[in-house]
Amino acid sequence: MPLLTVHKIICFRTNDLDHADELRCRIIADDAMPREFKHTILAGQQWNLNTDVLFASFVRIQLWEDSAATGQPFYAGQTDVAAAVCANGSFEAEFLHQNGWYRIYYSLDIQPPVTERNIQHPVYTTNDNPAMLPEMQTTNRGLPQDMATGSGDQTGRVASGAGKGFLPSIHGFAFPNYFTFQLNTRLSFIPRFSSTYGLCGGMVKAAADYYEHQLPLPHTNIIPQPGSSLYRYLVKRQMQSFGPTFAYLTRFFKWWMLYSTLKTQQLTLHEWEKIKIALDNQILVQLGVVYVDHHQGSLWENHQVLAYAYEQPNPGLIYLKIYDPNFPKRDDVFIKGEFNNVQTDKKSISRLICEQHIPGWVVKPVRGFFEMPVKSKHPKG
Repeated sequence: MPLLTVHKIICFRTNDLDHADELRCRIIADDAMPREFKHTILAGQQWNLNTDVLFASFVRIQLWEDSAATGQPFYAGQTDVAAAVCANGSFEAEFLHQNGWYRIYYSLDIQPPVTERNIQHPVYTTNDNPAMLPEMQTTNRGLPQDMATGSGDQTGRVASGAGKGFLPSIHGFAFPNYFTFQLNTRLSFIPRFSSTYGLCGGMVKAAADYYEHQLPLPHTNIIPQPGSSLYRYLVKRQMQSFGPTFAYLTRFFKWWMLYSTLKTQQLTLHEWEKIKIALDNQILVQLGVVYVDHHQGSLWENHQVLAYAYEQPNPGLIYLKIYDPNFPKRDDVFIKGEFNNVQTDKKSISRLICEQHIPGWVVKPVRGFFEMPVKSKHPKG
């Protein structure tokens, strides 16, 4: 029988930085009685479960939070593993909603060995699971069928991008952006608690470097260790992604600290006009993606990705295809943007309302994004 081991749960964010969440992890194997575990956790902490479960057909991992207001648990997320489509290896499931952000780490040991396949993570909507409350933001939405396959009604559809053939599954790194990188430079506008940052900017720039110079990426799915040549290269490009005198890091800070969501949506519309021109000219575009403001999370919860194509099925909608180093080897990750006008007391404001889709996993609200120059360099230079 397959063996699933739930190793740990990391809490990246709670509703209140000073408030601990009361978590419940429920593991249900083959519709047997749930095994429930409880733990109190703060943002930045991890809960080591190291719990094994044998299953014949499927196992379901659910995460619940106890509500301080009602005293009742509410549903934070769920991932299912089916024996028929699973494979040996280590996996992650991420749950993001307005009150918290968690990631579960688990592994599978299949006996006897089966042909390796991509493990599926069904994500449920309120229609699928009546117990789910509206707080949960994950859905099972993905690329529209006609966008993914090129079929369907193409009337009015505009498609463009780096036509030379960039694809994350081929030209993106096989390992995820899972680093702890210390920014040793002290910046007056950066809060002291914001000291760690992944290498998303370095990975995006490096992928563009290898692609533009027609060089094969290092063929490894193992995260580079500190001190290795690839790690040093990613750190170098990461620092360059912040811009001269940290200009782009300053922009991240302004969008995070100073601007309302309406303002960032308005700015994103102007940024999109520049990004569209670049993609129409088959130029890769690095994006600074802002998910949260200072009330919702830390500055370092924002991100950098690489845009390589877009589709515009109608004048009011775009699908921006991206390489996200947090999700390696996935060609289906995209940002959906909807053009919208909102009427204020003084004027009508045009804006772009965005969300990032990781199909079958999560839909993340995006406050906005802006263009960052790739400025590709030879990896050996």
